[in-house]
Amino acid sequence: GEQRMLDHEKQAVERAREEERVKAGYKAQVATVEGMLQGEQRMLEHEKQAVERAREEGKAVAAQKAQVAKMEGIVTGQSAMERLGLERQKHAVAHAREEEQLKAQYDAACAAVDMKLRTEIAMQQHEREAIAEIVKEERRLKDAALGLMETRHKMQMEVRLEEAQREARRQHEHDAEQRVQQALQAHQAGEQQR
Repeated sequence: GEQRMLDHEKQAVERAREEERVKAGYKAQVATVEGMLQGEQRMLEHEKQAVERAREEGKAVAAQKAQVAKMEGIVTGQSAMERLGLERQKHAVAHAREEEQLKAQYDAACAAVDMKLRTEIAMQQHEREAIAEIVKEERRLKDAALGLMETRHKMQMEVRLEEAQREARRQHEHDAEQRVQQALQAHQAGEQQR
């Protein structure tokens, strides 16, 4: 008997350890997912900052180029001004193209960042809804359990009431029977005396 008790205890300890291992694994998975989400968030932030820097650098380069062109125009005089006008037009076209490319890249990067953020927000929303659903289900089960308890209590009370009523009827019938017996006995006694 003691051996069996020891075996049961051993099995209980093993089960507890197994449950702990499963819990630890689950916690580790949750932590990994959270770490991945945080890492992705940081990467998105870095990408956004890089795009912003590229845009700022593009603006600075454009300003410098315009400044250089202006100084060249002042130095070379009137005849050079005409050539410079053509150069400027060519330069402006090239610069506009460059600006367009940078803008397209920036827009694409922003769209990618926005998409990732939307996806993440949608996932979080989905998780929140799932948790809310679980909480709602738990509340419903609790309400159902309370309802069952109330019904059971009501039924018990009804059974007790019926038993009390039956007991009262039995008592009443018994009393009536005794009274009839007494009356008969009294009648018989009167007959005998006569």
